[in-house]
Amino acid sequence: MRKYVLIVVLAAIIVAGLFAPGCIFVQTPPAPPVTPPPSSPVAPPPTPPVSQTPAATGVPASVLAEEGKNLFAVNCASCHGDVAQGTFKTPALIGFNAQLGKYSTAQGLFDFISRQMPLGAAGTLSKEAYLRLLVFCLLQNGYVSPSTPIDAGQLSTIKLVK
Repeated sequence: MRKYVLIVVLAAIIVAGLFAPGCIFVQTPPAPPVTPPPSSPVAPPPTPPVSQTPAATGVPASVLAEEGKNLFAVNCASCHGDVAQGTFKTPALIGFNAQLGKYSTAQGLFDFISRQMPLGAAGTLSKEAYLRLLVFCLLQNGYVSPSTPIDAGQLSTIKLVK
């Protein structure tokens, strides 16, 4: 009987330990906004010079590529290999043997994969999924840097030459 009591007590301690961290959480209220005293003048923000180029739009390539990596594992790795190295039936998409330059621009490659891939289920992914897959390959092959902001409208400006 003592053995069962000991087991029940240990189980209760373990269960209590699992739920204890959630019980301690205390949320602190946000700090009130800082407002200048009424006697000091508030200057408007400076206006940027007219010659300044507009800020880049798009999502950083590293963010898109991380999502593309997961999409690749699910939709592409079974044919192109787990690290996109290619197989005896499919081309390499990443690395020294990747032949992406034949598409000239990222737009050309995007058009191909969005119309032809995955094999047997061509065009079944969303445009956003194809963009993320494309950026994953571009980043892995050094065509874009991780901080490069990318949107679908600029794919024709990304040249696939090294």
